[in-house]
Amino acid sequence: MVELMEKMSRNVAVFQSVFEAGQEAAMYPNQSTKRDSASQDAFKESLIHRYQAARENATKLECVVTGQFLPRHVCTAGHLVPHAQRSCLPHYGLSPAEINDPRNGLLWAEGIEKKMHPPEDICF
Repeated sequence: MVELMEKMSRNVAVFQSVFEAGQEAAMYPNQSTKRDSASQDAFKESLIHRYQAARENATKLECVVTGQFLPRHVCTAGHLVPHAQRSCLPHYGLSPAEINDPRNGLLWAEGIEKKMHPPEDICF
């Protein structure tokens, strides 16, 4: 029981910091969280390599949600912790500078990503 309470307490602390980081981003909307296409492409490539997601001469990629191999242009690289909340990354063993580390991402169908979160919100 004590162990469960300790885990719950740690989770509350993580969620609190995520909430506070989101509040901070909302208070300072002029701070850009947009990425250029070159860095997004590099992030996608790092995810493809880490998760060995390419098939058929890299023309198809595996969507982690559906498990299907989809045309490369249909899959997108999504951040688990978005740029706007990068200050929360130390809770997950990454520094804010490691925002584009493949451990902070998933390859999934673009339509699924858009349904998961509106721009600038927390993904999960």
